[in-house]
Amino acid sequence: RDSAAGAVQTRDRLAAEHEAAQRTLLSQGPYTSLADAEEEIARLRREEEREQLRLEAIRTLWITYQAEKLGALDGLAEPVSRRATELLAEFAGRPLADLRLSIDFSETAISPAEAGREAALEEMSGGEQEQILLAVRLALAENLTRAEKHMVVLDDVLLNTDEQRLVRILDYFERHKDQMQVVVLTCHPKRYSHPTCLVEFPPASVAVAAGE
Repeated sequence: RDSAAGAVQTRDRLAAEHEAAQRTLLSQGPYTSLADAEEEIARLRREEEREQLRLEAIRTLWITYQAEKLGALDGLAEPVSRRATELLAEFAGRPLADLRLSIDFSETAISPAEAGREAALEEMSGGEQEQILLAVRLALAENLTRAEKHMVVLDDVLLNTDEQRLVRILDYFERHKDQMQVVVLTCHPKRYSHPTCLVEFPPASVAVAAGE
């Protein structure tokens, strides 16, 4: 009787083990794999939708930024171009070139006085390129500093400008000291040792400023 009971128990245990093994096999079957795949696809689609929304938000922000930028610059290019041309002539001591800025300030058309045609910035001499870029920046700075005084920071922008024109530029800085505070970061402080300079930095201070 004990042997028979043991045999029954063994049979029941083996049957339970076989049933558990079958369930394991069924859980790894094609239907379960298909369900897992469908869940993964649904998850990826949700992620794609979120990414599309994020990209659409970025696109909307960019379009809004561009519209606001053009609105802020609307009507500004012409007066800044005219003033930049005047400043360039002042720095050069003679009419040098007519400057015309694009409406978004991304391009500057240069018409040298003696060439009779437009010229690329690269066609101008090194000193003239510096003076053109400086004239445009200062013309814009004048427009922006009408209501209140601002700081204008220039990082060694006059390396190739001759001494005579540099003196004219420093004279300009002196005349506009109540409108804008000009800070020049340079490794060549002696070039700015002119009576019109408001502050003469010691060489060590200039080196630190230029290094930053």
